[in-house]
Order: sequence, then C-alpha cells, then structure tokens
Amino acid sequence: MSSYNLKSLACVAWACLFATGFAQTKDPEQTLKSLNESQRTAISQAGATQESVQKTLAEQASKALEGVDVAKIQPQDAYAYAQIYRMAGRSEEAAKLYNVAINFNQMRAWEIQHLQLQDLLAKGDYDGILKTLDFATAGSIPMLGQFGEFVMYGLTPKLIDRNPQLLLDAWDLLLRRVDHKRNLTKEDRAWADFATSRMTVGRCKVLIAMGKEKEALAALQEIKTRYGKDPRCLAEVQDALNQLATTNHAAPDFKAQQALGSFTSLSALKGKVVVLDFFAHWCGPCKRAFPEIRELYSELKGKGLEVVGVTSYYGYYGAEKNLSKAQEYAKMKDFIKEFNLTWPVAFTDGSASKAYGVSAIPHMVVIDRKGIVRYVQVGYGTAPVGKLKSTLEKLLAEK
Repeated sequence: MSSYNLKSLACVAWACLFATGFAQTKDPEQTLKSLNESQRTAISQAGATQESVQKTLAEQASKALEGVDVAKIQPQDAYAYAQIYRMAGRSEEAAKLYNVAINFNQMRAWEIQHLQLQDLLAKGDYDGILKTLDFATAGSIPMLGQFGEFVMYGLTPKLIDRNPQLLLDAWDLLLRRVDHKRNLTKEDRAWADFATSRMTVGRCKVLIAMGKEKEALAALQEIKTRYGKDPRCLAEVQDALNQLATTNHAAPDFKAQQALGSFTSLSALKGKVVVLDFFAHWCGPCKRAFPEIRELYSELKGKGLEVVGVTSYYGYYGAEKNLSKAQEYAKMKDFIKEFNLTWPVAFTDGSASKAYGVSAIPHMVVIDRKGIVRYVQVGYGTAPVGKLKSTLEKLLAEK
C-alpha cells in the first residue's frame, strides 16, 4: 500500500475517532471538554496533520454551536462558548463573548472582594483592608466608587475617632486609582469626576474630624472649582462646605410656621443643648434614625437636652397627592404617632434648611447651651456608634 493511501487512511481514522469521541451536550463546559479531549486523542493516535486537525475541529465546533443564539448566552457561560466559537473559526462572536466573560469575572471578583472586606472589618484587620483596596478588582469607575462607599459607611464609623490617619490612607489609595488621564468616554469622564468629588469629600470629613478645617476647606474649594459644573459633584462638595460653614458658629435662629408639640423658636431654647433633626416623611434613613434619637432624648432630657424635628410641606403624603398644608399637617400627626416621635416637630418654609446648609437628610445639628453649633452629622450610619451620644453628654456637662 502506498504512503499516500496510508496517510489517507490515517486521516479518515482520526476523523472517525474525533466524531465518535465528541459527545454534544447543552453544557458548554462539557462541550469544550469533549472537543479538547477528542482533539488530543486524535492527534496522538492517528498522527493527523495540524491542518486536518483544525479543519475537523472547526466542523465539530460548528456542529456543537447549532441552535445556539449568541445573544442569549449567559455571562457565566461566555468564556466556554467563546472558546468554542474560536474553534469554529467564528472570531467575531468569540471576541464579543470574551468581553462578556471578562466583565462577568471582574464582577464576580468584585463581589468576592466586598465580602472579604466585610470579613476583614469584622476581624479588625485594617492593614488587610488597605492591601485589598489597593489591589481590588474594579472594572469600571462606579465599581471602584463602591469601595469608597465601604470606606465611608463601613470603615469610617469604626476609625474616625481611633485612627483617622488610616482613613486618610484608604481614601488616598482609592483616589489614586481614579484615572483621569486615559481616554474616557463622556459618561466615564462624568463618573470619574463624581467619584473624585465624593471620595475627596469623604477624605475632607476625616480632616474636619481631625481639626484640620483649613486643609479640608482648601481641598473642597479646589474640587468645587474643578468639577462644580456637574450638579452631582457640586451637591457632594456643598454638603461638606455647609458643614464647615456652620460648625463652631452661632446657630441661626428660626421660628416655626406651625408645630406639632411645644416649639416657637430656637432662641427660646437658649441655655439648653439642642439637637435639630432635619427630616422628611418620605426619607427612609430619617426614619431609621428615630429610635436612636428617641433613646437619647429619653435618657438625657432631664439633664437639659431638647430635640426638635425640622421639616417642610411637600404637597403629598405616601400615595396621596396635591395635599394642602392643612391636610399634610393632619397626616403628620399620624406620622408622629406611627414613629413615636416624643419631641416637637417644627414646620418651616425651607429658610431654616437654607440657613443651616442642609443639602441631604437626615441632617442633625447639635447646638450647645450658648447657642453655638458644635457638631453636624449628615446621613444616618455615617458616624461612629455612640458619637452623637458622647457629644451630647460632653456638652451637657459644660456650664
């Protein structure tokens, strides 16, 4: 028999072996495994040429892809399918699926690292947190920004009093990772600006807590100048600037248009330590803060603490729209009963919120016996547990 015939028989034998060795299945991982195993077996036993191997591999991969809609492939299956499409010589579909797989695996790594950060926080392994933040996977600027949320709401309450320098280090790590120099789409550029603004605000709040108001003010003004044309960036920066503008200054007086409970004006409470809680009936975090405020008020009222809820009329309540002030006022009586507010609630026209620089709620302002703003807390869950109480106890002890 001629060498030509031997070679032909070898190729036929290899093709048969490849065909019988491949078991088509709905699972892309199993399909890929079968393709790879059959290819390896055929090469070792039949001695086929590389060209014939690739040709038959493409045919078998194409057969495996019959009935597959690339648009309906799930992200977790994208990498396996990308390899099968590549084997089939369909490079365009493979390239799309590689991108899907990359994004999916970045997301999975990102989720795992968030869990890792929570565990490190629970153990108090702060050096481990810094290392994770430095190398954590973030396939997009919003994903990177979520690590900033961890620093703001997870790490800051634990360390703002004990180790503020580590917080500054954490913010610096994240800020260095926001890359403004590379080519960004308009949308990504906006996200980069917002992330920088929000992270800088977080860093500046640490500086304020450390008594470095001048350094914080300079950084905030710089960010406001650079990114202030974006309303989101401006809102972030203005909140911190408002906090700086009111702290350690005389508390602006205001009167209530109407009140539920005994309140006429702030000046009437001089000589007391006062907490102003700016809130709204539609605000979830405001409602979550009520139990802590109620507990503090019950415990410290006898020592000279007064709490005043400050709100405005919004023209609706729940699903009920176009309410008059009288109708909304009546609804707020039910609100106070529902959430067991044991302190007076003052309704204003918004001038009090403007005077205190309120741009986000809940916004709590602590005023000492002399009428000086001594502490401002924006949001709920952003300050260390017990911070509000320790501040109040300190001010109540002052004469």
